[in-house]
Order: sequence, then structure tokens, then C-alpha cells
Amino acid sequence: MSVDPTALARRNLAKRIQRFLDDLADAGKEPTPHQIVHTATALRLFELGIYPEGENALAKAVHERAPPSVDGARKRPVSVKTVTTAEFKEQLALLIVK
Repeated sequence: MSVDPTALARRNLAKRIQRFLDDLADAGKEPTPHQIVHTATALRLFELGIYPEGENALAKAVHERAPPSVDGARKRPVSVKTVTTAEFKEQLALLIVK
């Protein structure tokens, strides 16, 4: 029995997103602005079926990578709408059933 690589990549990304959101919830935290941007990107790429790039976006959320600025200070992403962990979980649940 062969495993469909696309289905496997989809499942793995969904599990990684869920684990990240569960870890935030277990710690009693909400995502930072940078995590919001990268998690939203990962979910969008999941929806589009672009799983490797979704994994990369999620890795940035997990490690909270922010692009360096000239003076070395982290800058808040411009116009980031606050999204809660629960809202991201709802979005993921809707995407999984598609």
C-alpha cells in the first residue's frame, strides 16, 4: 500500500499547526503579531495545497522570526489584525474538513 505524498504533507502540516496552537493555548498565551502573520500565511498555504511553503511559514511562527531592521530592533508588522488562538483553531478545523 503506497502513501499519497500530498495527503501525507497535508496531514503533517495540519498536525504541526494544531500542535503549535495547542502549545500556545496550554501556555495560556495568544500569538504575537509576528506569529499571527506567519500562522495566517501557513493556513492560507494549507488551503492552497502548497504544503512545503506552509511548513516554512509555520516554522517562522514557532520560532517567531522577525525580519531584522536597520537598528536591530524588532518592528511590529504593519496593520496586523489580532487573531486569537481559538480563532486560528476554528480556521484550521474548517480547512481540514474541506
